[in-house]
Amino acid sequence: MLHLSDRHCLVLLPFLHGSWLCPLFRRWLSSVLTAHVLCRQLVGLLHKSHLLVHRGSLAPLAFQFRLQRCDALQQFVHLRIVVFRLVVEVSERGVQVTVGGCGGLDGSILSTIFVVGIGPGAYEKMTIEAADALRNCDVIIGYTVYVDLVKEHFAGKEFLTTPMRKEVERCRLAFETAAEGKQVAMICSGDAGVYGMAGLMYELSEEWPDIEIKVIPGVTAATGGAAVLGAPLIHDFALISLSDLLTPWEKIEKRLLLASEADFVICLYNPGSHKRADYLEKACDLMLRYKAPETVCGIVSQIGRDGETSRTMTLAELRNTKVDMFTTVFIGNSQTKEIRDHMVTPRGYRYE
Repeated sequence: MLHLSDRHCLVLLPFLHGSWLCPLFRRWLSSVLTAHVLCRQLVGLLHKSHLLVHRGSLAPLAFQFRLQRCDALQQFVHLRIVVFRLVVEVSERGVQVTVGGCGGLDGSILSTIFVVGIGPGAYEKMTIEAADALRNCDVIIGYTVYVDLVKEHFAGKEFLTTPMRKEVERCRLAFETAAEGKQVAMICSGDAGVYGMAGLMYELSEEWPDIEIKVIPGVTAATGGAAVLGAPLIHDFALISLSDLLTPWEKIEKRLLLASEADFVICLYNPGSHKRADYLEKACDLMLRYKAPETVCGIVSQIGRDGETSRTMTLAELRNTKVDMFTTVFIGNSQTKEIRDHMVTPRGYRYE
């Protein structure tokens, strides 16, 4: 669809440079936009990436047409024709028309948002794919703390942030920015698909059907912290968040009880905060119904960041340990042991 106002518009044009279809499409576009004062300039964009048009040539004008309903376009639909999204912006100097995201006339994707897991925090722990995505994008969007972790490594990028509990606004900002034709990366700590923004981005994507989502995985706190402690996750484990902001405590309580009864190794995210200072204590009381007080446990704080610390202890000792949102907690199963000051859960291999 084409919509033109006195502020901005989106225009779709095929990229047919050097193709025998170029003159054919130019004639079709001219017939569709005969009454348009920008017709000649728009058609000329088949060979240009930008154009400056005088402000006065826009007024007054507003109309729409649907490409998929134009009979003259049917001869192109069976081909994989790439199109550019052109963003027209009005200023006192004139109207700047620039090329943005790309896609196809047959309803294919016009733009892509990369939802990137940046890992625990240190640049060295970011995957090569994640680093490449951030290096190649125009805009990096994320929670303020996470953006601060990557800023120094990706100078020259545009950074947009929202505070905690503004996740929906953050995701909408990513879609709106991508709709302007910019290459966008939404960053999350750890893995974007583990308590990250990947799910919400897909939920909201129905409002922007022409924008594709690509999730790039990262090292989550469970695996990053496990590496610091030794090898606590070698057997079956359950990952549970103690934050009741989005999940009722009653459901969290049931999950803790059932995972403990089934003798899972348990990894806890978000174990405490100023408002939830006693949540880890309550969780330990629940797990102690099925796990022995001497069960080997471990905690890691500030995983992959300055000030990283870790230590092992028993479940009874864990109950009285102070933690925060930057701490990841590991509770072993009945087979977990301490070997060379590290927390190890045997897989069950036989050896002599």
